Amino acid sequence: MNCRTVWVLIAASAAYSARLDYNRDVRPILAENCFHCHGQDSKNRMAGLRLDTSAGAARAITPGKPGASSLYARISAEQPARRMPPVASNRSLTAEQVAALKRWIEEGAAYA
Repeated sequence: MNCRTVWVLIAASAAYSARLDYNRDVRPILAENCFHCHGQDSKNRMAGLRLDTSAGAARAITPGKPGASSLYARISAEQPARRMPPVASNRSLTAEQVAALKRWIEEGAAYA
């Protein structure tokens, strides 16, 4: 390994070790893919679940425990019929977005 490669690996490791910021890293994912059905508009809200507030999201997120969080179970479901967002919404999460949401839950799912 050359010196440049080592520095790139160190920088990548440091970037990953920094905590995710809700407004920078998480909110855009939720806003683009989830808030249409689980946001402030009570007329369009599905399953009575609100993800745009920490109080509302508490029904679907167990801070620190993605395995116990229904939000993570639904966004990572292998069966398309169980996965969120639903196919009919014409929205989908990338593997990187699912990983970011999982990491955010692991870090305590702090809202800002």
